[in-house]
Amino acid sequence: MSSGAASSQVNPDSLDRLGFPLPPLTPQQQTERAATHRTAQSSETSWAKYAASRTLPKEKKRKELIRKVGVPASLRAWVWSATSGADAMKAGKPGSYFRNLVAAAPSQGNGKILRQIELDLPRTFPQHAWLQSPQGQCAMREVLAAFSLHDPALGYCQGMNYVAGLLLAATDREPESAFWLLAALVGRILLPHTYSPSLAGCQVEMRTLGDLVGDKMPHLHRHLAAMACDMSLLSMDWFLTLYALSLPPEVTVRVWDALFNEGAKVLFRVGLALLQVHERALLGHDNAGEVLHTLKDGAQRIWGADVLLSVAFGRVGSLPLARMAKIRHKQQGAVEAQMRERERARRLAELRDEAAAKSPPASPQ
Repeated sequence: MSSGAASSQVNPDSLDRLGFPLPPLTPQQQTERAATHRTAQSSETSWAKYAASRTLPKEKKRKELIRKVGVPASLRAWVWSATSGADAMKAGKPGSYFRNLVAAAPSQGNGKILRQIELDLPRTFPQHAWLQSPQGQCAMREVLAAFSLHDPALGYCQGMNYVAGLLLAATDREPESAFWLLAALVGRILLPHTYSPSLAGCQVEMRTLGDLVGDKMPHLHRHLAAMACDMSLLSMDWFLTLYALSLPPEVTVRVWDALFNEGAKVLFRVGLALLQVHERALLGHDNAGEVLHTLKDGAQRIWGADVLLSVAFGRVGSLPLARMAKIRHKQQGAVEAQMRERERARRLAELRDEAAAKSPPASPQ
């Protein structure tokens, strides 16, 4: 079933276009959401000739189109798969590749990982009726279990479940399509090791965002540093769930339209936009807890994708790839050094414990 078909069968007053229950919205939020829906309607017209010929716009036009109006819901499965490289990855494997992974997972998969997936399934968007149905739970299980065999060195990381769930809800609810999109995200778009057990890639990205905040918003950067408010406190969910837990789903998929087309730099643009939109409020706080609450609550109240993305792709300004690469390289070295130090401390503690265990007990006095 296509997302377009699904959206026509729900009450728009109670569910959003992806099947998520709508919270009570203020008049301003209703206005912003209505504007975003008008943009979605215009995107159908803007994409009509490309849909008819099943040919993507040229790169420059595609970037402009996606930033301005996004991708129509009915075309997301096709456009995301084509722009992300998921189609190319799928073409490089046998036609039965995904189904073979699904079939092999119960016997060949990592038992600990499969058990964790089972624990996380009912926790993944519990308010979404289809994702919590037997069909939805099965679809998420297939995507995540298959991926754990596709990339056994990584396996599974909490956070991926929300990405898989929203991929299914936003496209055609087809597990194989969602699997290849997840594979493209992890293998082609996100920084390597973002979902590794150490979250090394995620740590690099959070540190890189911190440096970009210093470039773009030095006053806020100094204010956060003075409170010892680490960027990981604010942005870990952004990089692990790709805003799936931070923004309303209808807004998140507009971010993903650009993410699949342009790459991971979109995550930085959106993070910087959220900080810019809330900068004045954040500067008024004197502790990290208030900062986190304001930013988290503020992000969940953004129902106007057009407004957020106009800041991300406009007011944020340029993000030269060379500058980002330089920051990432520096922060990767810092993260690796930190991990080596932690491993050294862990090993020293083990040696002390071993030495203590071998020492004879003290003689009674």
